[in-house]
Amino acid sequence: MFAPDSKLYRIRSRAFHRCILEALEIPSSVRVIEDYAFTDSYVKSLVFAPDSKVRWIGRDMFQNCVLETIDVPSSLEYLKNYVQLR
Repeated sequence: MFAPDSKLYRIRSRAFHRCILEALEIPSSVRVIEDYAFTDSYVKSLVFAPDSKVRWIGRDMFQNCVLETIDVPSSLEYLKNYVQLR
């Protein structure tokens, strides 16, 4: 979905709301994932690039999501509130 040389810095609130993709890889350039980014989505697998630089994950990122697997990167410093799954 994202170009290998992506410069994406931030995934905005509700960017993947009701997304029908089953798997996503977050590029290493992403530092921030805002609140509700994947709410009501069908994403089952979320993978962060091996050299991920994500530092901040917003509130209820996976609210009502069917997520089955996620590998949280060691770069993560802040996870706001809680993560609610279906």
